Parts: sequence; structure tokens; C-alpha cells
Amino acid sequence: NGYSFVAAEFNYESGPVLAHNISFGVQDKINALNIKTISFWAYVSDIGYLVSNYNAGSTGVKSGWAVYINGGFLFYQEEYGGLWTTSTSISDNTWAHCVITKDSTGIDIAPNIYIDGVSTSVTTSTSQTALRSEIGNSLSIGGAQNESQPYATFLGKLKDVRIYDRILTAAEVLALEAEGVGGD
Repeated sequence: NGYSFVAAEFNYESGPVLAHNISFGVQDKINALNIKTISFWAYVSDIGYLVSNYNAGSTGVKSGWAVYINGGFLFYQEEYGGLWTTSTSISDNTWAHCVITKDSTGIDIAPNIYIDGVSTSVTTSTSQTALRSEIGNSLSIGGAQNESQPYATFLGKLKDVRIYDRILTAAEVLALEAEGVGGD
């Protein structure tokens, strides 16, 4: 079971802009997922948020989760300080298949992150101090939400974004990667 979204290309002329992501609004079924898999193809050209169910409020309190890229490395972040990164980088201007599996039923459980079907080692940058409470967060592709405004938009292309309500096995991740990205 899962949710699937269409392909999109995200561009901006210079610097971050506040209108180049796709927001699906509050998705209660996705907010409620404590065990999930996030899968997508990314053509990376710069830093930015790829997929998020995340909100940074005016008080700076962040809720939800986000997947973003910085310096070629993939990051997964959850509220209450949880931040993990891959040791394998994604090359600019090439397609990469990315899968993140996450069990959020306990505090500070590291995600499994796959790049092109291969499990990568994950480093905990910041430990999580409490369980997340995703209430009212907006699902976004190609950026993240700051209250009602998008921010940290992504420069590049995303295809075949999927969110599953279970953790995919390594064999299932490899099968998704073997399907390929399809046309540009």
C-alpha cells in the first residue's frame, strides 16, 4: 500500500523562491504514518528539500519529517532533533534512485537509506529527543513549508515519488531501482 505522485521539474532563476514546489496540503493518512518508505528518482542540480511533510513555525518549532540534499549528500530529518545523513553522495546532473525507510515508533531510530538500490551507511548528525507528532503538516514535493509559505525549494527533477505505509525490503528496493527512471 502507498501513495504515488507525478513527475515534476523544479527551477529558479537565482536564489530560493517561494513558489516552486508542489504542496498537497495536509494529508492526514501520511501524517499518521509511523512506519514508512519514501521512494523517488532525483536529478540533482543544487541543494534543497526533495520531499517533506514538515513545518517550521514562526517560533522555530519544526514538526514532521523532510528529505533534502546538501553538498551531494542525502539527509533525513525528523522533529525533536533527529538528523541523519548518508556517507555516499549523489552526483549532480545524473538520475539517482533514492529510498528512505523509517520506523518512527521509537526515539532516535536511524533510517535505512538506499541510493541506486544499494544500502548506504547512515550517520546520526543530531540525536532525536522525543517522538514526532505530525499534526497538520503539509506534504510537499520539491520544497518544504514554513507555516503557509514554501521555502528551501529544490533545483532539479523528481520522478515517481512514492510513500508507502510500510518498510520495503531490500529486494523490493532493488526491484524499484531496476524499473529505471524512464524518459527524461
